[in-house]
Amino acid sequence: MGFVRAVCAYCLDQSKKVTPALRRAGQAVMHGNEGFDRKRFFGTIFLIVIYFYLMAVVGNVFPNTGYGFLFVSIPFIFVLSVLYVEEKTKKNLLVIAINAVVAPVLAWYVLSQLFRITLP
Repeated sequence: MGFVRAVCAYCLDQSKKVTPALRRAGQAVMHGNEGFDRKRFFGTIFLIVIYFYLMAVVGNVFPNTGYGFLFVSIPFIFVLSVLYVEEKTKKNLLVIAINAVVAPVLAWYVLSQLFRITLP
């Protein structure tokens, strides 16, 4: 019982720190702040929703292969990175494109092929 109390006390203590930050974030979204970037905030939420939806759709086309993860993660990482990059130079876009291909392929290979973990 002492462990449960300790965990609850820790969670309550942490929530006291997080709650003011969430309140400030909510005020920034609703009322706007000069430092708040609505395009990136709402763009990220939109991309995440589309990412999970398309991962399920593509995963159903190629069941139990991980291709849903692979084929959807590449454009997701590319578009999300472009959304957050400050300067859209050819060099930056090339680095983003390489990262958008290499990271999901590496993750897919390690998880799906080496460890035999089923991906969507």
